[in-house]
Amino acid sequence: MISLIDAQESGDTNAANEYTKQLDQNVDERVNFLSRINPFWEKNILSNYLKNYNDMTIEEINTFLTKDYKRNVDLFDRILNLTSDIGDYIADGLVKFFTFSSREPRVPE
Repeated sequence: MISLIDAQESGDTNAANEYTKQLDQNVDERVNFLSRINPFWEKNILSNYLKNYNDMTIEEINTFLTKDYKRNVDLFDRILNLTSDIGDYIADGLVKFFTFSSREPRVPE
């Protein structure tokens, strides 16, 4: 993210695009890992949450660089709401994981 900000500040569009692509790849890797370790975290939901977070953060950076502070504050508020939703989703997945993984497996009768 810091490298992306530096590229945007210097006007290096190619580098900014590359860093954005790397951020998307990073999300894909995290989503694949998390969905493998907990079946209650769905790939598409996690991916949407994390990509929306990155997109909104990048947009917030842009509004800060262009001194569009009113929109920047709005985006910050939306990011706070999104992170709350992400936290709820992660917590719900953890509760389900620990609830259902601690039970003894049952053999159908």
